[in-house]
Amino acid sequence: MKIKDLAPSIKERHYGNYLLHNFEMRRKHTFLLSSPTSIQLEPTNRCNLKCVICGQSHWDETRNILGDMTLETFRATVPFLIRANEVVIGGYGEPLLGENLWPIIENCKRSRCWVRLITNGTLLAKETCQGLIANQVNRVIVSIDAATSQTFAKIRQTEVEDVLENIRLLQKMKRASSSPEPEITLNFVAMRDNISELPLLIDLAAKMDIEGIDVWHQMIYSKDQIGQSLFLYKDMARRYFEISKQRAEERGLWLNLPSLDEINKFCIQPFDRLFVRWNGDVMRCCSAIFVNDRYNFPLGNLKDSSLKSIWNCRRIREYRKAAWNGSQLPENCRNCAFRHDTLESHIRLL
Repeated sequence: MKIKDLAPSIKERHYGNYLLHNFEMRRKHTFLLSSPTSIQLEPTNRCNLKCVICGQSHWDETRNILGDMTLETFRATVPFLIRANEVVIGGYGEPLLGENLWPIIENCKRSRCWVRLITNGTLLAKETCQGLIANQVNRVIVSIDAATSQTFAKIRQTEVEDVLENIRLLQKMKRASSSPEPEITLNFVAMRDNISELPLLIDLAAKMDIEGIDVWHQMIYSKDQIGQSLFLYKDMARRYFEISKQRAEERGLWLNLPSLDEINKFCIQPFDRLFVRWNGDVMRCCSAIFVNDRYNFPLGNLKDSSLKSIWNCRRIREYRKAAWNGSQLPENCRNCAFRHDTLESHIRLL
């Protein structure tokens, strides 16, 4: 987001909140007067795919009812939305299926937020591409975990070429409308069976003018997937990481690779962002944004509480205090993958 491009009143809201956030972080505050600089919204948790790597393929379906975010729920986020720097559209579903996706995006852009949308890419048809361009979505992140049909079908049970063709269509329509946005990037969930294809995917991405690729370790939701984790094949992973890094530099793409070494990282999410599920449940972070008993961190629901009161509720302030003091964090944070790069932290059996 370029501050100079904003209308004065909106510019002051965004930039003033950003400065206040930085001030409170330097002072190690636990009760924050600043609001989240980033808000993630889940328009729907419905999906048109059944990917083996997704929590939706393994969660308790009786507890995780499918649905779409209502405009009433969305409106409850507006007091924070008008001060946030960015909005992330996506969750444990395909956002392009969301019944109220376009009004949500329109209002996010009206608040002058930088908007990025995460999609599996299968629904990027002509009308959808037109909507993304017309509504000035800033970035579209397409999840692609393989470069060959066989591997992609094994992971996502659909055709990779169909997704690549949809990306080409979006790029073609951008050029036709002389629009530089949305920029397109890729998400790649790395595992034993697909890591050898990352350099090939980089070649494909370069030919399609894709900006870059974010690579993530696989979250393990079922026992039969444990053997796919790259933490069990570190030498192989490092070899392909190095090949991919060099290939990306040669092709002019940025490439973000995950760590393979244990790092006790400081998790900033409870200080600068909130996740709002389709049904109004507010999560402290995007670690596990569905109903389960061990891995998620619910804070409240917008039907019962305002986003402002949830932002400084007791549970989140306890985390902030523990994080600043170096004391024991809540149980569901102690072995979280956002803090530790280990096999154990990425196993989340459902």
